[in-house]
Amino acid sequence: MDKQGKPGIRFGMGAVKNVGHHAVEEIMKDREQSPYRDLFDFADRVPPEAINKRVAESLIKAGAFDFSGCNRAQLLSVYERVLDNAAKKHKNNLSGQVSLFDMMSPEDCAPDVELPDMPEHSRNALLNMEREITGVYISGHPLDQVAELIGTGFTTATDVYSIAENEHGGIDRDGEPASMAGILALSKSRLTKKGAMMGILTLEDLTGQIEGLVFPKVYERYSEQLDADRMVILTGKLSFREDEEPKLLVDTVQPLTKETADQVKLNRSIAFAQKNIGAPPPVSRSKPKVFARLSDRNIQTILAYSDSAEEVDVDDTILDGAPQMP
Repeated sequence: MDKQGKPGIRFGMGAVKNVGHHAVEEIMKDREQSPYRDLFDFADRVPPEAINKRVAESLIKAGAFDFSGCNRAQLLSVYERVLDNAAKKHKNNLSGQVSLFDMMSPEDCAPDVELPDMPEHSRNALLNMEREITGVYISGHPLDQVAELIGTGFTTATDVYSIAENEHGGIDRDGEPASMAGILALSKSRLTKKGAMMGILTLEDLTGQIEGLVFPKVYERYSEQLDADRMVILTGKLSFREDEEPKLLVDTVQPLTKETADQVKLNRSIAFAQKNIGAPPPVSRSKPKVFARLSDRNIQTILAYSDSAEEVDVDDTILDGAPQMP
């Protein structure tokens, strides 16, 4: 919470891409005098040698100026001109060319650049900006919109790592089938020693991340569905090895929709029931005839009797209806 009781997120500026230690020091030094009002105030107050356009762009994308009431689309469209104008003012001040407007208080000065009237970027675009600049989603998660679909019925990243922490290190569960849903945070291809292409993925759900391996035959079939930032359902087998992070060996890839999620959950329920209750016996259209055949051992046992070769009279009616050996 800030001083006004408004909820917010604290994130170290040093962890923002392109924002160096010197920039952070200068920003904090001037902020001690009073909080920044907006991007224009920020550009005017922080020395231009401490911040460049990449610093300003990164801070905007990370959401550092969302407090000002201007949306990121507006700020990204004007920040270069704002910094150019601030640098000119600073240069003129150093040379002693102080204008009437420079003598006025910051609150009385109108911005030199007008903000365009334009809509904000899409939610996913904003989240991707945050991840690009900070490495994490800050104001939300792309999977928030499908949280109900993946909330139950799927193996999560946390589930897998919990298995890996059991007394066997998860090796007793190696090869166990699993269905996982989330977003592809990373997707890249690699050439195998045999010259075939395979995929290496990072699947992210609402609990964490797990690496996925897509071997050549599967990769050839699903490569077009393995773009980064896609929401997918991966089915396959869990892999646990000593001194390695757990992985998912991918067998199938599907887009994450209500229909595909419901089908995967149904399949999982059926498999669970069959495993714990027992699958129903297979139904045959015609009952096969069963023939009793003597094993070699039994034949040798019979022949061991002294009278085993003698002929015996048998009533033929005993064999009525019995299947005949060829």
